[in-house]
Amino acid sequence: MQRSEKYESRSQVLQEELDKLLEELQEAEDERRGLQKAVDAQGISMQDIDRMTAERERLQKGIESAGQRLEEVKKKVSEKEIDASRKLDELERMVDRYNTVAYQIALIPSTAANAKGEEFELQVMVNDSSDLTSSNFKGSTGAASSDRLLADHASGYQPGHILNLDLRGKIRKSFLSLRKEISDRRSAAMDEMMKDHDLLDGIKEAIEDRRSAVEALNHRVRAAEEEYEKTKEITTAQKLASDAQIEKMEKELSRMRAGLSDSVQVLEQREINTTIEYEQLVLRANALREELHTEIDRMLNDVIKFKIHVQKNLDDYEGFVADELEKELGSEEMGEDTRPVDM
Repeated sequence: MQRSEKYESRSQVLQEELDKLLEELQEAEDERRGLQKAVDAQGISMQDIDRMTAERERLQKGIESAGQRLEEVKKKVSEKEIDASRKLDELERMVDRYNTVAYQIALIPSTAANAKGEEFELQVMVNDSSDLTSSNFKGSTGAASSDRLLADHASGYQPGHILNLDLRGKIRKSFLSLRKEISDRRSAAMDEMMKDHDLLDGIKEAIEDRRSAVEALNHRVRAAEEEYEKTKEITTAQKLASDAQIEKMEKELSRMRAGLSDSVQVLEQREINTTIEYEQLVLRANALREELHTEIDRMLNDVIKFKIHVQKNLDDYEGFVADELEKELGSEEMGEDTRPVDM
């Protein structure tokens, strides 16, 4: 898109240059006519005119020869510019590939892991604008020149000024150092990989052992499945027998329900009779309870009287025992008093 805009601007400039040349041609024609009139007025002879014509033809041939040489030079310059532009585009593509690879290997930006604070991003340090300049010779077309290929209006770029980094010096040393570091890391990674391979071999052996155990378990599972199928068949047969037994019991239950409906009426009548008997028993129990309460009161009174009588007899007996004991103790004391006299 940018190049098409450049070509459009160039075509506009060429069109303006062509218009200027047409105007100059018209002015030259008018000047020639004026000179012709002046010559006619001065009365120049035919020999002078022939000599002037020959001189003009000679000058015209010299101009044409110079124009041809100029066109050849312009053609060569254009070819060189095209070749330089192509090489510059190729250089830009190579710079883009370099920056892409550098980004992939963590060299860009400067804060990346492998950059270590250094700047590795390449940039093409040329102008990105172009224009058309007219030739110094009148009547010739303008020669296209690109500011992108020129450091100033007269000279191009030096090889060391096109890129922003010194690839053969500092960057090459950094790359060699990085290559050595990556080689060391690769060796360490290879050692780790060998250890991982050994570990993987051990894991494979363990997996094989586990696989053998799994096969044994699968064999047991198949045996269990066969046993399950047999058990399922037996269970199915038992279920069929149970279903037949259940149907038989349901029929028996139906007969029992039919007989139970007759027994319910008998039980209801019996319940009524039982309720009546219960009420009679409750009345008799209440009467018996009253009778028992009266008898218990009488017995309690007799017991209380007997207790009082016994208590009184015990008191009398205790008094009697105390009197007898005092008498006994008194006679013993008197006997002890008389014993020393006898000795």
